Amino acid sequence: MITIIHGDNVAESREQFFQLKSEMKNPLSMEGSSLDQNQLLNFFESTDMFFTEKNLTVENFLSKNKQSKKLDVIVEIFNKNSKNTNILFWEEKELTLKTLNSFPNAQIQGFKIPKIIFNFLD
Repeated sequence: MITIIHGDNVAESREQFFQLKSEMKNPLSMEGSSLDQNQLLNFFESTDMFFTEKNLTVENFLSKNKQSKKLDVIVEIFNKNSKNTNILFWEEKELTLKTLNSFPNAQIQGFKIPKIIFNFLD
């Protein structure tokens, strides 16, 4: 299952990310800006003698990588393996609808800064 946490309310989204990450058993954490196809395939194809459930957390993958064929291939790898793996994305900013639609079966959690703050500033 894929879960994407994003939004401009970084404090709340980060808190939710750490909460969900703490519920995972033995998660592998990857930095999205340095993630490559081979690294990802090695993770999905490997087996672990002690854990039957695979858990992966990725930070700033979608917001730090520009649209390209390489990105499309990696997104396809994530979607293909999401049935057997818990994948948790955290993005430090709000993602576009087009980006979110790349993951049709993902659970999306958006965290926006309350608009009342802006009313208070006016």
